[in-house]
Amino acid sequence: MKFAAVCLFLLVATSVSAQTPHPCDVTPAPNPVVVGRTFTVGFCHNGKDLNGDPTTVTAFKIYLDGAVVLTWSNPTPSSPTPNSKGYVLYLAPQIPIGRGAHTFAVTGVNVDGEGPSINPIGITTKVPPPSLVIGAFVR
Repeated sequence: MKFAAVCLFLLVATSVSAQTPHPCDVTPAPNPVVVGRTFTVGFCHNGKDLNGDPTTVTAFKIYLDGAVVLTWSNPTPSSPTPNSKGYVLYLAPQIPIGRGAHTFAVTGVNVDGEGPSINPIGITTKVPPPSLVIGAFVR
């Protein structure tokens, strides 16, 4: 019986120590490079208003180069499990983007208005490289 209890403890202890950190606890890389014609914005929110009281976020707005490119209504968290500070992860729908240097920002919206924006975050986009060359031959 003691052996089984020790094995169970080791199994639980190992699985807990091997867990990855909550996405809202990880600092994103600055100025990421996106390869493709779309990008996905991930962000965290605690479901509170500026006074720290619970609120219902009715939408998030994604700004690209200062203009709203997506108003995401009735957002659902991608990971509803909050981190230790109460933040949950959201992954907005994909947004089309052109090649080059851009900035994006995110705001939350409730029934009484739009909250403040995070500072714009720089990203660089480039198109994917050409596809594989096939059928090469020598004459």
